Amino acid sequence: MKTSDIIQYYDETGPASADEWYANPVLLPVIRDFLARLGQSPRVLDLGCGTGHESKRLAREGARVTGIDISTASISVARERTPEAQFLVMDFLRPDISMGPFDGIFASGSLIHLPPDSLLEAAEQIRNLLAPGGYFLTIMQEGLSPRVHFAKVGDGRVRRTIYRLTEAAARELFTRAGFVWDTRLCLDASLSRDHWAGFLFHLPSD
Repeated sequence: MKTSDIIQYYDETGPASADEWYANPVLLPVIRDFLARLGQSPRVLDLGCGTGHESKRLAREGARVTGIDISTASISVARERTPEAQFLVMDFLRPDISMGPFDGIFASGSLIHLPPDSLLEAAEQIRNLLAPGGYFLTIMQEGLSPRVHFAKVGDGRVRRTIYRLTEAAARELFTRAGFVWDTRLCLDASLSRDHWAGFLFHLPSD
């Protein structure tokens, strides 16, 4: 899926699905589990934040949140609906490193758009944004091969590829980028049935 297709897809579908996601607390337990490791009032980056629905939950649970996303339309919704967080239009393969360091980085359903070679590059950028001893949570689909389908966007259709990783592959890739494996966080059954998994890593302390 080309970057232009990803932007077009989320510019179209993000705002349209905002009400559904803002009303769906399915990730709240894992957000609380994640934040419990970060200390009081942590700085958290919501990587690929979309319309800001999980940014709002992170902020309500006590985090100081910055959200980044490549979709301008989605960021516009996030700024309107979650004014308590900061939102920036940004490609997470080319982030502004001066934003950091963050105590935690939360990436829900965002890294699934990257093939393995780009995913390693993204992991290295994430490492550069995370404080020593900080935690990184990625929620991805587990599997051995990508899933491809054609999504309706406007009057046309775009090829949408979801890149999946096994836990072993995720551990190997993020370890290569300098992370230390921590644990697998428990997701709601409705997510795990669809092969979503939460992989938690941390950076060594200085």
